[in-house]
Amino acid sequence: MHALRSCGVIMAEHVQGAVHGQPGELLACADAPHARSEGAELDDELKVGDKVGPFVVVGAPGKSLGEVVLHWPERKILLVGDAVVGDPPGKCKLLPDKVVDDPPRFRESARGLLTLDFDALLVGDGVPILQSAKERLQELIQTF
Repeated sequence: MHALRSCGVIMAEHVQGAVHGQPGELLACADAPHARSEGAELDDELKVGDKVGPFVVVGAPGKSLGEVVLHWPERKILLVGDAVVGDPPGKCKLLPDKVVDDPPRFRESARGLLTLDFDALLVGDGVPILQSAKERLQELIQTF
């Protein structure tokens, strides 16, 4: 288990120039070899199934190389970055295919998130959904 003092998690499309912000900060990436090749300074690599504090690392491939989400099962919270977008408020959508590495795999990953037990969806883009989030994601999944 990774200690959770403060944690920076970076994704492949955000790695250029990523360096530590504060002393004692843990900076980790799901695709550490790629991130390091782009110049990021990392402490560790996140692997599917790892625990980071109370969160479990869950694979969500398709959007970009090494895409992951973080699930806090006890609190029923899913932290998705931009694997799902909270837009319009109270609903969710996926990013447009033109900015996604593998659109079919991306949709399959979104579908796979429904196997997790969550009520809140914390997003990197848009508005978080703080209750009934799994139902909102199910509504999205039914459109494809």
